[in-house]
Amino acid sequence: MAKRGMVALGLLALVGCNPAATTNDAGTSPGTDSGPPPGADAGPPRGGMVQIVAIPTGASLSGLFGDFDPMIFETGPIPGCTSTMFGSCYAIQCPPMNPPPPTVGAGDLTISWGGSTQITSMPTVMSGSTQYSGMAMPGPAAGTTIDVAATGGVVPAFTGSVTMPDTLTGTVPATAPVGSDLVVSWTAPAVGSRVAFIVLPSGGGPMLTCMAPAASGTLTVPSGALAAMGAGSYQSAMAAVDSTDVTAGDYHVRLRAMTTSLFPITLN
Repeated sequence: MAKRGMVALGLLALVGCNPAATTNDAGTSPGTDSGPPPGADAGPPRGGMVQIVAIPTGASLSGLFGDFDPMIFETGPIPGCTSTMFGSCYAIQCPPMNPPPPTVGAGDLTISWGGSTQITSMPTVMSGSTQYSGMAMPGPAAGTTIDVAATGGVVPAFTGSVTMPDTLTGTVPATAPVGSDLVVSWTAPAVGSRVAFIVLPSGGGPMLTCMAPAASGTLTVPSGALAAMGAGSYQSAMAAVDSTDVTAGDYHVRLRAMTTSLFPITLN
């Protein structure tokens, strides 16, 4: 369960507070959309991520709000880390003690499905960072509509909903050479718009994240991304993702639901 939680929350937990140094495999900056969301002022982007992740015993909640674009969790670059782009993948190297960014509160968060409140999370402040977390047992079934509501704080009150995706039936090779592209595949889910493929770091190395449309059924990890990871044994995960964007004042908030499946892989 600990590994599943680490995989599912990996992108959220990697956020830091310093500007990232970012290059792609051609040595130039990737063209990620980090401009201000509609309705925001000309200052830094303001956003948030509320994430509900299916785990074997239920569902977990995590949330952050602050001066960041929530798209960094899916397209990079991750603040405070060095992100190198290889096609649709990023190799992300973060400092050992990458601190969370200064974040703000949105009041209490309530997560509901099946006609009743399943999680209520009050903001928790740790080292100057306001965070949200919670658990529910059992979790929502695939296809369940999950309602999210915030009572409002620095971030104004908002409501929205997202659908829990299907658990993927996927194929990841048990071994793969670092000098060749890696192809992973899955059966397209009935619910879920995107699929993330994640390889967790080992021994202080980078984390690999890739994203593809769920309907494509396949994703190619370039050999350069595998070379950045290096030879070794790793834990990888395939996640089905569904998301909805809502606006709360100047804040662009992404609501995201995920299911994950784990696959050990050895790069040689």
